[in-house]
Amino acid sequence: MSSKRLSIGLRHFSASSRAYKESIISSLNVLADAATPLNNIDTVKRDRIAFTSGYEVKDKVAFLVANQVLQFDPKYEIKNGFLVEFEPASLEFLKLINPQPDLITIGLGSKSRLLSQVNVELFQQLGVRVEVSDTKNAAKNFDLLATERPNQVGAILLPPNV
Repeated sequence: MSSKRLSIGLRHFSASSRAYKESIISSLNVLADAATPLNNIDTVKRDRIAFTSGYEVKDKVAFLVANQVLQFDPKYEIKNGFLVEFEPASLEFLKLINPQPDLITIGLGSKSRLLSQVNVELFQQLGVRVEVSDTKNAAKNFDLLATERPNQVGAILLPPNV
């Protein structure tokens, strides 16, 4: 009886084959050469938002648009723990922005909440779409979208500890 050997193909991965695979993966990164926006968020800490530029917004609302970081103190109320309503007069300055961003990501604090219908209608009148989530996730979404579509995305981020 003849014995048959099973041949198992083993591959040795050398440094050159690893570098080759990394170069293929790097070539797929379509945003590798994109400039990082000046208002790129480095980290969302317990009580502040830190930007890669070294600027920090602590215990204020951050407004990010057109490569700018602005802090402002709008009047807002959290109703029943889950509905956030900005006083409409606090958002009137949005009408002065030209060109308007296509999308504004709104971070409503430490947990996911709803934006009041009054505020949603204000953004609809401006022709701006909104995406609402907690501040930490809104910051991540803003960074990704602002890199892909600079000057077309804005953000309003409540302090992360609200």
